[in-house]
Amino acid sequence: MLAVIALLFLLLPFLLLTTSIQRLAGLELGLAKTGDLGPTAAGAVESIDVYINGDVLTVRAAVRKTDVTANEGDTRVLETKLPPTADGLDLAGFQLTLRRFKSLDQEQERAVLHPNPDTETSRIVALLDAARSDASGPLFGEVVLQAIQPQVAATAP
Repeated sequence: MLAVIALLFLLLPFLLLTTSIQRLAGLELGLAKTGDLGPTAAGAVESIDVYINGDVLTVRAAVRKTDVTANEGDTRVLETKLPPTADGLDLAGFQLTLRRFKSLDQEQERAVLHPNPDTETSRIVALLDAARSDASGPLFGEVVLQAIQPQVAATAP
């Protein structure tokens, strides 16, 4: 019995000095299944802007960077220019481009059209309708018209 008590007196200071009272923190990691691309961040597309300059459409999307070196709020701008077709505006290409951006972020519901002051009303209405839905289904439920600011008009494509 005396040997057990002596052993406790020897082990007690050793255990007190070598253990830490702090709680150990860990990060749980989950591996993706084969063929899984992994989760996409909610709200990957921050904004979609469509600039109308004559018959040329320019679609710009600000997309959040999701790589490991990106900081919070880092975005990259994806830009697609759609030249005119024989019929005028390339509405089919416009809808394909919007569908591609919609596939990046299914929750995005807003697109902003920036027509030039001399853009005909019929073209604006055609673009509004094309931005709302295509043959595959709804695209953007909230399509907003916004005037081009004078300083932006000089740099707009």
